[in-house]
Amino acid sequence: MSKTYSDDEGSYRSVFVPLVNSHGKTYLVCADLQIPAVERHITRDMTESAILGSVMLLVTGLMVVLTWTNVSRPLRRIVKFTESLIDRNFRAGEKDLAWLRRTSRRGHDEVGRLAGSVLTLQNALSVYVEHIQETAQEQGRVAAEMDAARGMQLSLLPVAFDPAEAGGRAEVAGLLEPAGVVGGDFYDYALIGTDRLYLAVGDVAGRGIPSAMLMTMRGRVFA
Repeated sequence: MSKTYSDDEGSYRSVFVPLVNSHGKTYLVCADLQIPAVERHITRDMTESAILGSVMLLVTGLMVVLTWTNVSRPLRRIVKFTESLIDRNFRAGEKDLAWLRRTSRRGHDEVGRLAGSVLTLQNALSVYVEHIQETAQEQGRVAAEMDAARGMQLSLLPVAFDPAEAGGRAEVAGLLEPAGVVGGDFYDYALIGTDRLYLAVGDVAGRGIPSAMLMTMRGRVFA
């Protein structure tokens, strides 16, 4: 219980609290509290709590801003960068590469190391894709040259045989299918007079370009 009173020294509140000891005896503890002093303590505590709360709120806000600036935003940009690589054949703009280089210099944290790894991966993939494209172009050029060589080789074969030239007594048909694009096989024929037909079939040892070159140098037998 409590009681408020005033005297020449100010206003007070007397507080009485009964206490029971271990032997069952009851004691009455009394204390006089000066009301203005109590109010000053309460005001001071409330002010300190408000200041502490404001500081904690400010620190929390700064931590959120720093986290967004140093972690979340760079991570989102790295993710967007990697997603766009496929559409750009793993080539990156100079602006993105410059940002990755700057970020990778933060090697003491995870974001910096991640940026460095992405930069290394992008460079390796870009070189690999460029190599594949050059290889494909070279293969296309070689294929075109081989097709031209095949056409030249087939043009050396004799034209279709006209049975009327042999009085309808003979027919000649030929088919050449190299194992590769070109080969060393060949055939030829010649009608001498009206009663003699000569046939020639050849197979140069080996296959591929060397055999085709030898066959081309040989040319037609009955030309």
